[in-house]
Amino acid sequence: IDTDGLISDSKIIIKKEGMYQLNASFMTTTGAATQVIALIYVNGNERIQGSQGPTNQYSSTVSDVFELKVGDEVELYGYASNKAVTVTASSNKTFLSGHMVSSFTEGEVKEKEAVVFRAGLSADQTGLTHKVFTKVNLDDLVFSAGCELIDGRFKPNVAGWYQVNASVGQNCIPVSLNTVCSIRKNNLTTEVWGNQCTSTNSSQQSIANTIVYLDPKSKFTDKDGIEHEGDFLELHAYLESSGTHAVHSSSFRTYLSAHLITGQSSGGGTGGGEATGTPSSFAR
Repeated sequence: IDTDGLISDSKIIIKKEGMYQLNASFMTTTGAATQVIALIYVNGNERIQGSQGPTNQYSSTVSDVFELKVGDEVELYGYASNKAVTVTASSNKTFLSGHMVSSFTEGEVKEKEAVVFRAGLSADQTGLTHKVFTKVNLDDLVFSAGCELIDGRFKPNVAGWYQVNASVGQNCIPVSLNTVCSIRKNNLTTEVWGNQCTSTNSSQQSIANTIVYLDPKSKFTDKDGIEHEGDFLELHAYLESSGTHAVHSSSFRTYLSAHLITGQSSGGGTGGGEATGTPSSFAR
């Protein structure tokens, strides 16, 4: 994805001054490094470090807002201590993405009706299968505008690019050695994996962020042979415990949230129109 032609020589070169939401993930295929860290650099200088576990990690994620000027160069760096590692060549595991939140140079900022969503669990979800990704049955709708929570899935009513954030917290007894979240689209593809550790440590929580295009008018058949109309997203959890497997219901540990980043709907937020206006700049 590169709407404004920002990618050059493995860098994101900014063409419009403004505030940007940036997301990054760095995953290794070999694992077992003492520490694995994703870092975002701007103009050759480290600006932020990603999630870090105690020891023996596979991956790290990071997300933050940056003020960037024309010509600024944004890069993803990866750090692994204690041993040489191989970087995972998969766009849902190692990536850098971003979109403009607001511009400093293109006129006044105007409010628009929000297309936003956040949901969690009303109670711990138990009975997950050991070391198998399982759908998190989201049932606690915190807020929603221009989208719906149906069968534990996020379904937007407006077509466009969305910033999506997710987290899974474990509540296993004994503690999960490896907790991983993933964001899955249409029960077909995994859009992104969250940070994870190897199976030698307690792993409390996994966080993931990405950008994805969703269309409420799309028609498709999922991997189970079920026909659908309208794209949707699911939150999935992977737990590794020798005892009871449970996803934590705390709203700051387990959640799926999203917001439209490509403009206002033609029908006004809650309708079924497509996003209009010039999309914010972003790349992945």
